[in-house]
Amino acid sequence: MSTNRELAKKIKSYRKKKKESITNASKAMGINRTYLSKLENGHLVPSLNVLNQLIKHYSLSQQESNLLSILANHGGGGFMLENFERKEEPRMEEKLITE
Repeated sequence: MSTNRELAKKIKSYRKKKKESITNASKAMGINRTYLSKLENGHLVPSLNVLNQLIKHYSLSQQESNLLSILANHGGGGFMLENFERKEEPRMEEKLITE
């Protein structure tokens, strides 16, 4: 299974485990419903900000947070990602959502 598909599957499984609709989950995290859908289907990779929203919303353990971070190519760290200041240009996935 590709890394992106594995990430998508995990994100969707967290929402299903919480028995939450995609609309309610996206509202609770303050992200666009379509964006969350694209994350869950493996069409996009979450930005650091969205990754932190997912971690907080689903109350993920440090181990799960680290795994998501690695799958999203943001390195490990989980909750500690909040302290990471990103200086690079937004990735293409992020540009698509803001245009």
